[in-house]
Amino acid sequence: MRTSNALRRCRQLALLGAALSPAGAHAVQPLQTFIDAARTASTDNRKAAAVELQRGEEAVQSLGAVLPSVSASVTATRNEREVKLSTGTGAVTIQPRSQLAGSASVSIPLLDTAGWARYSAARSTARAAQETTRATRLTIEGRVAYAYYQLIGASSLARARARSLATSEQNLDLTRTRRDAGTATDLDVARSEAEVETVRQKLADANLTAALARRTLLTLSGVDAQGDAGELSDDLHAEPPLAWWEERGRLAPSIAVSRAQRDSAEAHAGAARLALVPTLTADMSQAVSSSGGLTGQTSYYTLTANLKWNLGLDTLASIRAQSAAAQAARIAEEAAQAAVRDDVHEEWQNVDTGLVKSRSARAQAASAALAAQVARTRYEAGTSTHLELVQAERDLLDADAARVQADANLAYSRVALRLSAGITPDARTDASGQPARP
Repeated sequence: MRTSNALRRCRQLALLGAALSPAGAHAVQPLQTFIDAARTASTDNRKAAAVELQRGEEAVQSLGAVLPSVSASVTATRNEREVKLSTGTGAVTIQPRSQLAGSASVSIPLLDTAGWARYSAARSTARAAQETTRATRLTIEGRVAYAYYQLIGASSLARARARSLATSEQNLDLTRTRRDAGTATDLDVARSEAEVETVRQKLADANLTAALARRTLLTLSGVDAQGDAGELSDDLHAEPPLAWWEERGRLAPSIAVSRAQRDSAEAHAGAARLALVPTLTADMSQAVSSSGGLTGQTSYYTLTANLKWNLGLDTLASIRAQSAAAQAARIAEEAAQAAVRDDVHEEWQNVDTGLVKSRSARAQAASAALAAQVARTRYEAGTSTHLELVQAERDLLDADAARVQADANLAYSRVALRLSAGITPDARTDASGQPARP
């Protein structure tokens, strides 16, 4: 029995040592390290950047369609026979045995209003892709921040569970000793054993959450979270007024994306209407051949002008369809603005509520710790029941969990508030302490 108790006390000391060891010696990397790495490692960010490049080149391609273009060609011909025509002055070669010909042409769009409207739409689409890249980056930063604070919170919770497990095992040893002395019952021992296993399960859950959060950070950023996650600390300061955040939210990338998409849709609608306007194109070509044929002229040029007008049912249907698409894009922009306002309002309220919860949870944890200490002292003195001790230890366990969860939620809510307003978590602050505008 003494050997078993000694081994158990050694394990308790090991748990307490792991739970109370300073995290600063091997602390996990700061949040900014994962955010910086995710900007280049995240597959979503890389995909958005590739789409942005594609849309930019498509805009250049659309511009090329309304600018002058040059083309050239060279043709070498080998005929089976040479054909000549006899005339009074001699023989004229109509088809030489070998012939080399070349041509160059210039096409100049003189009037193409629909083409310029399509170019404007392509530019707006490219701008929407740029804002989408920015919005995607903020979304990934939000996911990184969530996983990071989940790791910090779960690690803090695991340390609290480890302390509770060590305390529960001490209580189990004490209860067994009192049972051997005849001052406790087998029921008390069974309750203590059940309490130890309950705490051990909760410790396993906390470790699982931390492990999954580390994996998420690795997937998003390519950085392995090394070391112990430190304790969360927040000075419980209030954020700037809600009105400031709502005004700042007007620059959120999701609104910029919807605005650019609306511009693109309106430009496409304009291009559909301008399709009723004829197009005028001028072409000039210069041809050179090694054989002059019947005329004997080896070089000649051609000038043409082409006026084209298309009018059909498909044109009228396209006008109506693109107009409806533009109206849908305007409604989508209104929805995006409302969504940003709602997100900013929700996250600001979460921070405000989180401040209340964190203050309350810290006070609750302090009171629960004091109550658990009193209950243990009274139980050791024989003036309190085992049930009272178990209940006090459970209250402390729940209070520690509530404190860690409240602090983690508050830390993430501050980040989420900035992200919802289009501000990166690492945004600098101005002289008043408010997030600075980019």
